[in-house]
Amino acid sequence: AAPFEAILLVQAVVSAATQLAMMAVILRVTSDARRRSSGGAGVGVGRLASSRFLDFDAASFWAWHDFGSYLQYTAALSAVLAVLHVAGLAASNAYVQTLGTLALGLEAMLPVPQALRNARTKSTAGLSTTMIVVWAVGDAFKTVYAVAKAAPMQFVACGVFQFSMDVVLLVQLG
Repeated sequence: AAPFEAILLVQAVVSAATQLAMMAVILRVTSDARRRSSGGAGVGVGRLASSRFLDFDAASFWAWHDFGSYLQYTAALSAVLAVLHVAGLAASNAYVQTLGTLALGLEAMLPVPQALRNARTKSTAGLSTTMIVVWAVGDAFKTVYAVAKAAPMQFVACGVFQFSMDVVLLVQLG
């Protein structure tokens, strides 16, 4: 497998750090809102159920209410991938291609839940036009870069899909 360019590693690290920072803010804001809506109730009546990483409740697994649980999940996933890497799968082209395609595919799917929510509620309340325009510009640049550098097909296909979803969100905002 051909190594990725250093700039892609830098982009991935910056993106991961940004996502962690955003998750911390989102969880703090939603936690504060939950506390206000429940009247600051303590344990017992009126307290909203809390989901934590170690609860292993499939129904609310992704609905974590604290940043620590998000970090625990990220650490567990990283540990599993590190074990697979040390076990020698990193030398397998099929493993590298599969992992890369899954990562790109998951990133490309990020706008889909928002587009579906907008369609279901027939509302874009709270959605920032500026944010979507910045996403679209970034995704267009990323796709053009992938084409210009003759990157593997997954980069181009996922970039085109993600840019298309940005356009869907912009049309919904219109």
